[in-house]
Amino acid sequence: MFKWFKKEKPVEVTPPQETRAPLKLEDIKDDDMMVAALVATIDYANDGKTDVRLVSIKQIG
Repeated sequence: MFKWFKKEKPVEVTPPQETRAPLKLEDIKDDDMMVAALVATIDYANDGKTDVRLVSIKQIG
């Protein structure tokens, strides 16, 4: 017994438009957060990405 499956068209997903305010220096609350932001952007840039820009940062814990 065979079953035939009909191929469905892939659903196009559009990413939600971000309406965040641009990151400001005042959003970085302490030296540890500044170091984390710098290390993250440097690490991402070392992966071969160009035009690296920090969009948001959030303190956890």
